[in-house]
This record gives sequence, structure tokens and C-alpha cells, in this order.
Amino acid sequence: MPDRPVVLTRKDGHSLWVNSLALTRAGVGRETPDPPGGVIDRDEGGEPTGILREGPAMRLVWQAVGRPGVDLTGSALAEALPEAHRLGLTGIHEIDGREAFQAYQRLRGAGRLTLRVRLFLNPAHELLEPATRLGIMSGFGDEWLKISGVKLFADGSLGSLTALMLEPYEGTADNLGVAVTPPDELRRRVEEAFRSGLTVAIHAIGDRANRICLDLLESTRELWASRGLRPRIEHVQLLHPADLPRLARIGVVASMQPIHCTQDLFLAERYWGARSRYGYAWRSLVDHGTVLAFGSDCPVETPDPLRGLFAAVTRRREDGYPPEGWYPEERLGIEAAVRAYTWGAAFAVGEEDRWGTLRPGNYADLVLLSGDIFRTRPEELLGIRVLATVVGGRLVHADPAFAP
Repeated sequence: MPDRPVVLTRKDGHSLWVNSLALTRAGVGRETPDPPGGVIDRDEGGEPTGILREGPAMRLVWQAVGRPGVDLTGSALAEALPEAHRLGLTGIHEIDGREAFQAYQRLRGAGRLTLRVRLFLNPAHELLEPATRLGIMSGFGDEWLKISGVKLFADGSLGSLTALMLEPYEGTADNLGVAVTPPDELRRRVEEAFRSGLTVAIHAIGDRANRICLDLLESTRELWASRGLRPRIEHVQLLHPADLPRLARIGVVASMQPIHCTQDLFLAERYWGARSRYGYAWRSLVDHGTVLAFGSDCPVETPDPLRGLFAAVTRRREDGYPPEGWYPEERLGIEAAVRAYTWGAAFAVGEEDRWGTLRPGNYADLVLLSGDIFRTRPEELLGIRVLATVVGGRLVHADPAFAP
């Protein structure tokens, strides 16, 4: 389509492919330097190829093309709520920006928000300063919609080869990934957030990025612990074995997505090689005492928690590969996996006293399943259906087979 700008986003959201007209509209050419924390791929002659990696480079195009507004975002959210309830979701940790926050507020004001939302403001480079200037702190909001903190990025992704590594990617001589936020800048933002009473969720995929985050959170522990904040590392996909005990020792929550393991295992084997032994290391982290908070990273992967549970307890893809599980020593039992999806998620936002367990005084949020996931065989988890979803004591989804 030479007469129209075309922008395609990679599945993980860490790369764009754009056509020549989009580059022209964005003012990206041969002389455009790589922005700090971003990469503009170039051919042998130095011309941009149309592949832009990581937010600082991608924003060059988004600023010219624009993003969906509040109205379209709100319509999409309203359509998505019934699907979320069909999958058994009663609440989410949302990482998004101004338009999504406004759309959620509109739904809340209209009495149409039937999902509990804990929002991490993103991108923090735009929203952190306004939030701190207004005095917004973690926990601002009500039982349906709260601001929980801000999202920051230490590195990129495995698929885009921008996750920040201690050693080069397999098959490359010097590719160590990308520090999307330079360490000094990351520290400045983290300290600003903590001093303002906002916790942080720091995206870290590679082993170097995770080490940088752990060093940073350890050195700032007095700042956040004294304010009762619970910082988290988002993804924690690859750790150096020496760093496995550190999350528990420092008190950092590991916010992880089991389905990334099974969806990404071929990429991990190709680009991380033997280092993959400590990729998605749930069992090792639990054994060290780390609190896991499981999720989906939707829309990168399906938000279906049953499919996530299957990945957590089998470490197999849905086609059965590999039969014994990928690094099966890191599998979790079903109780630990469910705890990470429920109590762990509530703990991560400081609400384990009201959310994540069924007991008197807690939110009446629950699901009715077609089978007992604690007794069924792991390979049968994918056959379990959500018969009913209840949020705040209200039935928000009922399967046709369910007769209350």
C-alpha cells in the first residue's frame, strides 16, 4: 500500500514494522539517530528498513500516526468485559495509559465496570511526573478501580532480541539486548515514584535486566519498605542462578505469566541455549520463598487462566510437547499455581486481606468450574469450563449448561 501508511505491531508489542510512507510521515530517515533505549534497523547502506525496536523508537511513528482515543478504547473495553468473565476473571492488573484510565472511569461512573481493575500507569515517562505532582499514591481509588503504581521498562523482549543479557544471544557475537531505560534514568524514576508513595512494576526479561532491577530495589529498600509499598518485577523471565534467592531476600514480588514459558520455549532454546534452565523458574523461586503473582500479559497471550494453569503445572505446550515438560523441575503443583493467580495477585497490590481468598469479609468474587482442578489430571485442565462467574456477589457470567 504505497499510498497509505502501514504500521504493524509485533505480538509482544516491542517492535513495529512500517512501510516507507509511514517512515516519511514520521520524519524517520537515514540521518535519524537511534533514540536512547530504541533501535532503528538499517540496511547495509544505512537506510531504515522499516523495523523499529522498543518504545523510544516506536514512539517516533506513533506520534505521527496517533493511537485510539478514549471513545474507541471504552467501546473495546465494554465488549471485552463479558469475554473476561466467560474466562473466569473477576479482576485484573491493568498496565495502560491515560486513554484506558479515562475509559475505565467512564465505565465505573456509568455502573458498567464489572471487573475489579488495579491500574499501573504506563508509559511512566509521560505519567509519573503528573501523578506525583497531583499527589496520587498507590491505592488511590475504590474497590473497583484503583491506581496501584507505575510501569517502567528495564529492557525489551526475547522475541525482538532486545532483552538485556549478561552474555550475548546464542549465534551472535555481541548482541546483549537493549537497556530501554538507561540504569541511571531508571533509578531516578524509581526513586521519584517511591518518594511519592507509588510502587513500581519494572519490566525485565533478560538476566542482566533482572539483576539491574534487583540491585536497584535492594539499594532503595528503605524508601519503599518504609512506605508499605510492594515493588514487583514484571516477567522475571531469565535469572542468573546467583540471583534466584534475591527476590525473596529483598521482598520483591515476581509477577510472571506461565503461558510465556510454553509459547516462548523454542525462542528461548534458540537464543538463550543452556541458560534456559533458569528461565521461568517458578519452582526455584517458590522454594526460595518468593511471592509469585501470575497473570497473562494479555493481549500478548490469552487471558485464560485455565490455560495458564496448564502451562504452570505441566510446562508443556497444548500439543503435548515436550512430553515430560520443558525443564520439568520448574513445574508447580496445582495448589501453588492457583495461589499465585489468586492470593499472590492480591498480595502484589496490598489487598490480600480483602481479595484472592474465599473467607468472611472478603469480596464475593468467585467462579464455578465444571470440574475439580485440584483432583483432575493436569492434562485434563484444558477441558475444564467456567460455568459461572460472580463478582461482588453478582452473577456476571453463566454458561448455558449452568442452571443456578
